[in-house]
Amino acid sequence: MFRKELLHSCEMCFYRSEAPMENCEFMDAEYKRRRRLLGNIKFIGLLFKFRVIRSRIMFECFNFLLTDSVINGDDGALREEYIETFCHLFRQTAKQLFMRDSE
Repeated sequence: MFRKELLHSCEMCFYRSEAPMENCEFMDAEYKRRRRLLGNIKFIGLLFKFRVIRSRIMFECFNFLLTDSVINGDDGALREEYIETFCHLFRQTAKQLFMRDSE
């Protein structure tokens, strides 16, 4: 029960995407939002590392980060924060992904 609730909570945080702040006075809020996003990604990577979530979910996360960054980018440009989180998640989980795929 705890595991299911934890995964649901992570999923809600992952898919909740707030628009970036553009005003200088809100830069602190933007920094906190980006830091929270990266923290959630690190947590998802750890859940995968300890086999709480499966590789299928990881590929769904990768797909979301890349697809959403293309769709929501300005004039087709990739959103930096999604690319950054994708790279961090991939670095954190690549070894386990390839090991589990070969099993």
